[in-house]
Amino acid sequence: MNEKAVKNLVNSASALSVNDLLSPSVRSTFGDLMDESRSRLAEQSEAYQEDDAAVNRAEDAYMELDLTEEQRMVVDEYKTAIERFGQTAADISYIAGFEDCVRMMKMLGLVKAE
Repeated sequence: MNEKAVKNLVNSASALSVNDLLSPSVRSTFGDLMDESRSRLAEQSEAYQEDDAAVNRAEDAYMELDLTEEQRMVVDEYKTAIERFGQTAADISYIAGFEDCVRMMKMLGLVKAE
């Protein structure tokens, strides 16, 4: 993303609601930024690495359980719902942080308010 595009996004972000920020035109930009930032920070986070290892251990233990196909489907649906909820919460938190950053930059006079 070039500098002009970043400035345009920053200048317009505080006027947008969360729903606007999730529109297709903005979602692509945010998606790229989120993916890059999250990957970099996850690689550097010891807590994230420990949590990831715990998830892998739990997944291995789950696969060893003697469950019927129906039971496994119920657990899988539950697991998928939790993962989806966590991802949505993380996305909302990222967007809220971005909005807060833009507001703070405007309050400090670093970005012109329109």
